[in-house]
Amino acid sequence: MVVGRGIQHDVVASDPELVGPELYRLWYENLALRTPPEAHFQRLYRDAPEPTSTVFLLRARAHGPPRTARSPCGVDEAAWPANHARPR
Repeated sequence: MVVGRGIQHDVVASDPELVGPELYRLWYENLALRTPPEAHFQRLYRDAPEPTSTVFLLRARAHGPPRTARSPCGVDEAAWPANHARPR
């Protein structure tokens, strides 16, 4: 769990293939990519010399269990991969 300024986040290890659509949306909405999000995913999680089988996501927690995904930069309803650079 990560706590900052009254907001709590759970760090959740996920299979990139299972959270791909969340990553595509997040990248599309928050990054200036030179390629479509699907191509970015392909490069990072399928074609990399040593692809990782895990992506770490931050999920916002209200009082109780995790409810909505949230990025580290404060964008609600997003699943920001914790092992990637933050938006510019």
